[in-house]
Amino acid sequence: MKKRTKTALSILLCIIMVFGIMGSTAVALNAEEYKSIPYHCYTYLGDSITWGYGLHEDIDRTDKFSVGRRVPGSYTDLVGRVLEENNGATVYAAASSGARISDYRYLLERGMGLEDPYVKRKDWYGERHPERTEQLLQMGPKICEEVRQSDLITIQAGINDITATVVNAASATGLVDLVKLQEISGVEGVLDYVAYALGNVMQDPNIVGRLTDTFIQEASGIRENIEAVVDHLVAVAPSDAVIMVLGYHQAASGLRVIPGSGYSVIFDLVDRGIDLFNNIYREVAAKYDNVVYVDVPDATSIFSAGTTVIDALDIPGIVSRVSSGEGVVDGVTKGILIGLHPDANGHEYMAGRVLDTLNELQGTSKEDTGMPFTDVKSGDWFCPYVKYVYDNGLFSGTSATTFEPNTAMTRGMFVTVLWAKEGKPQSGKAGFEDLSADWYRTAVSWAAANGIVGGYSSDRFGPEDPITREQMASIMYSYARFKGYDVAENGDLSRFSDAGSVSSYAETAMRWAVSHNVISGTDQGLEPKSTATRAQVAAVMKAFDSSVK
Repeated sequence: MKKRTKTALSILLCIIMVFGIMGSTAVALNAEEYKSIPYHCYTYLGDSITWGYGLHEDIDRTDKFSVGRRVPGSYTDLVGRVLEENNGATVYAAASSGARISDYRYLLERGMGLEDPYVKRKDWYGERHPERTEQLLQMGPKICEEVRQSDLITIQAGINDITATVVNAASATGLVDLVKLQEISGVEGVLDYVAYALGNVMQDPNIVGRLTDTFIQEASGIRENIEAVVDHLVAVAPSDAVIMVLGYHQAASGLRVIPGSGYSVIFDLVDRGIDLFNNIYREVAAKYDNVVYVDVPDATSIFSAGTTVIDALDIPGIVSRVSSGEGVVDGVTKGILIGLHPDANGHEYMAGRVLDTLNELQGTSKEDTGMPFTDVKSGDWFCPYVKYVYDNGLFSGTSATTFEPNTAMTRGMFVTVLWAKEGKPQSGKAGFEDLSADWYRTAVSWAAANGIVGGYSSDRFGPEDPITREQMASIMYSYARFKGYDVAENGDLSRFSDAGSVSSYAETAMRWAVSHNVISGTDQGLEPKSTATRAQVAAVMKAFDSSVK
């Protein structure tokens, strides 16, 4: 019972955490450092972080829906100031505190005049402030026109979609009752409702599992909307425009559950979720030549490292607001004030990341490596392998200027590389139930149909899981057999100190991979359970094509 109670409290806190946020003042960047950046028209889209929520309490209080307002000191404002000073640029503000990626898909498709535009379903999040949603959606034609004029567009949105998905999943599985939630008033009502939610968990131990399953199902729509929005921006913007998609910072880094302790499991989970979300943006951006992903992991938040739940919850603020008759949702939103949004220094850092990336785009040189990647140097051990996969179109960079050689390769990405080697053949859908994304669904289905992959089970492939070195060897072995190549396995694994840690299913494949130099080991040995990096996968692809016939 204690375990279920802790689980329920963790879920409720995670749901609550994504609501509130406030804080600080404006800063300036040195425009002289960015003289080479040529852009003359800048449009930015996004949510409360993009907009600058928390920097000015008076604006937060008086501009309830904050649609299309340029907030001094936000990273988008700081970028705009540099472009205005250097180039006399025009800046269009198209961000809104509370905006979702689904909102932008909705308004872009209507602004583009598509015949069968996306239809947003009514849910708790949109119904809380329908006038804000309507105000944003009416801007569709205007935002499309601004994007058409712009040679630089930035977008950062999606966290609010996760908020809505969590709450929708909690409602669908019976963990919370949204009607009752909106009707709560008074401290006693809050406590009664918490008891009600916990009681639901006690009566139905499977409710947490169903919540997770429902969330995963609904979350697949977030990726679909991200892909659609980026694709629409590419279609609407001028062909020579640069579109930047920004990830989210490690918002909960350093927060503590208990004062004086290192216990922060809830907040660590939040940041892991942000990492997964950023990977989606990174992968989508890599599909386009003019879309660049910008990582901003180190933006500082309003609440500093070491802040505890007791500090963050602002219990007196919640109690006074709820007691005064405000609904629990609005009371919590205004009272918790968990400072997950960037502070003034955080916005300056984010603006610097955008501007530095734009500087890199202007200074990118292909002379040393023949590639546009700033993180691949001619002296790096992986440079010839990255060049091989780049020149042969097996896989591209994570952005226009980065390859991220040390980033983990997922199982879905790996199979997609093999699919690309085969000319991207069409295939019927495999029986795996977790192929939620279009970009790897056909590739995995093709590989399964040809006996190249088998999955963890008949219905689970795990496309988003990082691929291990022994999984990579096993798949390459099956691919060689599919191609009719030599699959004799006479390699001696005993020379590797960790040979005994190779899983039984992968022993034959690993002996084959070693004998054909497809996998040569590292300074630490075979490392069969270690995650394969993008650089290692590039090396494997070149070795396979050179040694296996």
